Amino acid sequence: RPLPPRRERELADAELAGSASALAEAELRANAMVGTVKSIQLDGEPGRAVCDVAARERVDLIVIRAGGRDQPPIGTRSLGPVGRFVVDHSPCPVLLLRSHA
Repeated sequence: RPLPPRRERELADAELAGSASALAEAELRANAMVGTVKSIQLDGEPGRAVCDVAARERVDLIVIRAGGRDQPPIGTRSLGPVGRFVVDHSPCPVLLLRSHA
């Protein structure tokens, strides 16, 4: 059964706050490692949003982790649908990072 609208909004707000916090922490770490990094939080289809922002902001490089939650770290299925979309449609080079298995 559907959630009441107020509860649905509370959950969405909590999720947004959590993702904003994680994004801010990642941006701080990345800036310490490589210099200037800009993070942007958006709603919408993730792969298309990444490519659209990359084109609009004229980014130099997109970095994606291969071997996500449900994907093996290597092989033809190492990219999920978002990563695959970005690799296929990116307006700039894409660097795939592989995690240590």
